[in-house]
Amino acid sequence: MAFVIRFAKAVRNNWKKSTVFASALAYGVSYSNEKYEIKQLMRYYCTEASRYGEVKIGLNQRPPKVLVLLNPAANRKSSEEDVNVMRIEVLPSAADESPPEKPVYAVGALQWGAFRDILALRDKYWYTASLRDYTAFLFNAFDGAHTWNCKAKISYTEPCSGCSNCYKDMDDQWAAAKKQEQQPRRWWSVFVPRAKTNPKTDYSKIINEKCSVRHELEVDPSELVIKTGNVAVEDKESENNEESTKLEVLVGEQVDSSFSFIGDSWGRVNNRKYFECPVKESISVRTVELMPERLKVEETDPEIYYSIDNEAYEVRPVRITLVPKAVEIFTF
Repeated sequence: MAFVIRFAKAVRNNWKKSTVFASALAYGVSYSNEKYEIKQLMRYYCTEASRYGEVKIGLNQRPPKVLVLLNPAANRKSSEEDVNVMRIEVLPSAADESPPEKPVYAVGALQWGAFRDILALRDKYWYTASLRDYTAFLFNAFDGAHTWNCKAKISYTEPCSGCSNCYKDMDDQWAAAKKQEQQPRRWWSVFVPRAKTNPKTDYSKIINEKCSVRHELEVDPSELVIKTGNVAVEDKESENNEESTKLEVLVGEQVDSSFSFIGDSWGRVNNRKYFECPVKESISVRTVELMPERLKVEETDPEIYYSIDNEAYEVRPVRITLVPKAVEIFTF
């Protein structure tokens, strides 16, 4: 009892030191608890990922690759955001001997044209260091082997934030989210943040006559860009929900001369506006079908590629559909 009295008197007589010590102790306890929770969260996700390695697969089946990305800085959902993606499906054509493959999903843009073809060659000029992007355009702008003519037929529908025509895709997303919520929770689930669920809207009662109306046009630009709103960061905050639920098709201009192409390309590289081509026409869409006129059918035909999120894919007729708020990400 005497010790308690002496301790209380010491705290009262040295209240400033006691306050500093108590604050440091509280911070240490909070920091240690946070590190412990992060370790438990990492262990949980890595354990879940390791289960893929226990699944039996066929001899000719490719083993799945699992990449676990954890960002402890995105704590308390302070940097949580739902982003739109676009689903890219290959349409049947005379150039395909086998059935179309599974769809490809992208968060950025699909680019087609000479600008992306030449930009993909920049690593060949590594010896020019930071000038390799500029060197690539200087040495290749006069080469006729690149895609200078992106002649194609485009069929598209206008943007729609959700109606009875397109609500089925959204219902599939909600069903997947509901199934994830109903999974049995374990003891370490207290360290795992619960998924955010938005109130469901009955889109079957919403009528939009323009949603299913298709528009067609033929284009012949030197560059074609189909992008989501994720790449337009500076304009994203000013858009409302209806305006952001769309894809943007940029139909570029025809290149008049190689020198003007070099100047425009250098400006885009310098300002880091890789998706902002000189635009002849800009179209807002929900779905779009791109039917290129020229495909690689014979072995002697030149190789032509799309760039989908900076990955090369062979040019084929494709259908691109916007999937709104499909991915939930945490960023710094």
